[in-house]
Amino acid sequence: MTFAVSVARQAAAGLAAAALLVLAGACVPTDRPGRADRESPVPSSPVGSWALASIDGQPLGQGSALVLELRADGTLGGLHDCNRIGGTWQLSDGNRLGLGPVMSTKMGCNADGAATQAFLTALQDPGGARFTLDGNRMDVTAAGRLGRFQRQ
Repeated sequence: MTFAVSVARQAAAGLAAAALLVLAGACVPTDRPGRADRESPVPSSPVGSWALASIDGQPLGQGSALVLELRADGTLGGLHDCNRIGGTWQLSDGNRLGLGPVMSTKMGCNADGAATQAFLTALQDPGGARFTLDGNRMDVTAAGRLGRFQRQ
C-alpha cells in the first residue's frame, strides 16, 4: 500500500507541475516592442465613454448632457441630463451606429434637454446613424444633424 500511495503522490505532483507550466505560458505577452504593428492606430470602434459636446456646432443648453457608455458586449449606459439611460447598441456597414431600445429614468431635470432628447431619439432610428472617429472625437450624423462627442 505504501508503494501505491508514493506513486499517487508523484503523479499528483507531476500534474501540478504541468498545470503550473501551462499557466505560466499563458502569461507571456504577445505584443512585444519592435513588432511592425507597435504603433497604436486610431481606434476603429466606438467602444468607450462619450460625452456630447455640440449639436450642429452649437453647444448644449444649460444643464443639458448626453453621455453614452458603449460597451464591447453591445450594452450601453449613460446619462441624459439628470436621468440614467441604458439599453443596447450595434454597428452595421462599418460606420453605422444604432441604439435601441434605450430605457431612461424619468426624473424631473432642470435642464433644457429638448435638443439632446431629439438627438437621442434620432440615434434610435432603425436606419442607424453614421459615425466617424478622429482620435478622441466621434462625429455622429443622425436625422440630418451632426453631434460631436468627446471621449471621456
